[in-house]
Amino acid sequence: MANIDKRLTQCFSLRQQAADLNKRKAVEGAQTSADLKLHLDKYSAQLKEMQTAVAEKTSAVQQEAFKYKRIQVIVKRFCFEMKSPIYLVYSK
Repeated sequence: MANIDKRLTQCFSLRQQAADLNKRKAVEGAQTSADLKLHLDKYSAQLKEMQTAVAEKTSAVQQEAFKYKRIQVIVKRFCFEMKSPIYLVYSK
């Protein structure tokens, strides 16, 4: 009978150790998940900032390209109207 009690105590102890280990692992997993969520939020915010910056730069470049083309057209027309030799350079 004492042998059975000893075995039951050992089984209970092992179960308790397993439960404690699982609880610790669950807490560690939750902490890791929270840390990863913070990193994800941080990098998501950085990505949004970069996307906004790229969109603004793209818009600025497009506006400058449009202005440049308009100036080319104006110079071409002006040189043509003036019958300037420069027209030959811009006409190509």
